Amino acid sequence: MKPESFGQLPDTIESLPPLEAGSIRLDHITHKSHVADILTHGLDYDAQGMISSVTRGWDRSQDIVWKINDRRFSGDDVVHIVIDMPFDMHKLHNNITKAPGRVPTEYIVGAIPEYNLQ
Repeated sequence: MKPESFGQLPDTIESLPPLEAGSIRLDHITHKSHVADILTHGLDYDAQGMISSVTRGWDRSQDIVWKINDRRFSGDDVVHIVIDMPFDMHKLHNNITKAPGRVPTEYIVGAIPEYNLQ
């Protein structure tokens, strides 16, 4: 079963925009039922305190490891929300005392269903 389309966002690794210099690429893995809310309101990590609690990050695209050998984070219902964020903004979102608790939608650059990673 393939998940529904996620609008105009890239849905494959190859269709993602290049990672800009001075930015970090974050991967948030979620169930497809949460994607519409994330794309509408941004990624809410307030209960976890900081962005690194709910994402994995890389500063070089070629280093990204998309697949995880963990059944909780794999299958047809899994979607990778891809976020590109400037380093200074990432520093703010990773500061537990100052983090705003939500990544704005403007930083979301892709929604890649797990089946597109195979």
